[in-house]
Amino acid sequence: MAYSKTCGAAVFAAFLLIASCGSPEAKTETANDAAAMQTQSAAAASGAQTSPGAAAQTAAQTQPVFGFESILKTPIYDDGTIALTEYDLIFAPQGEVDASAVIKSGNDTAATFGFFPTYKFGQGVFGRLRAENHSTATLTPGNYKLDLYVSGALATSVPFNVVAGASSDDPFNPQSTVKFVGPWQEFAYFIFTPFQDSEAVNVNFWAGASDLAPGVTRAPVQIKLSRNGKLVAHSKQTQGMLDHELLRKHTLTLYQPHDRNGAANATLFSKNDIQQNGDYTLTVELTETGETIREYAFQSKGGELVPHARTALGYQPREDYIAPRVLKPGTTSYEFVEAYWIEAP
Repeated sequence: MAYSKTCGAAVFAAFLLIASCGSPEAKTETANDAAAMQTQSAAAASGAQTSPGAAAQTAAQTQPVFGFESILKTPIYDDGTIALTEYDLIFAPQGEVDASAVIKSGNDTAATFGFFPTYKFGQGVFGRLRAENHSTATLTPGNYKLDLYVSGALATSVPFNVVAGASSDDPFNPQSTVKFVGPWQEFAYFIFTPFQDSEAVNVNFWAGASDLAPGVTRAPVQIKLSRNGKLVAHSKQTQGMLDHELLRKHTLTLYQPHDRNGAANATLFSKNDIQQNGDYTLTVELTETGETIREYAFQSKGGELVPHARTALGYQPREDYIAPRVLKPGTTSYEFVEAYWIEAP
């Protein structure tokens, strides 16, 4: 992870340039930030000084944050157990890192965890942290926050609730379950992946057994996309399935509307299609009952997607910032791609 200040600035400038040039949802201010970083990189190489105000602003914008996707992938179970595993740190400090996590309930501390000081692996401004052994806690119903720290400073904070679920009526095997409610239900994201001469829209959301009726262990699921109230795309009915896992990430691809018999030859709903101006609603539905279990809203304006406010580089409070990058799927290397986050209305 070691690199010089000049190289680190150049890496981050490249990171911002990707956001501003290759992204349909990047803001003009992001491009300006990239230009500023390029200027600072050149200044550093020549020995020139940047102003204290500009340096402070850049430092504030590049404080370490935890990757939102890696947080949502935290294993959780219906007995209330939460198990911290591996997390992506963005704008990762070079060398060893002092990171920790605290689960809080109001003013009380429910659990504390540590991370190994060395990265499992790293690339550019990204580093993979590993929680120390036995980083688990069992939570009872209540309101919680997962606070993640780097060098004693709060980097990312994620509120969530644990609510009572179904209970067993068997006196010889009494059991009670819980559900985790929070960002898993509130957020989703999509990425664009090359497909022939276009780019597919792959939608990623979290759902699972906690969304099913008691006794149901599997159920097909479908996503549907509407623009200004009109259905414009959906996934294939045969591709989505919820199972016994409480909450896990599902990835489904959008296609132009088609019936079940036409699924094999369905036309892709592309990046260009989703950039058409309008107000969009994305729903996740149980195919057999038509019940909507998730709903998200976003917009496209001026032929571009409007980015989520929390993905702006200078978003405050900083602990609520969501970096618009996720681990690249389908690869064994440590690479990241741009992600477009959406939220429940």
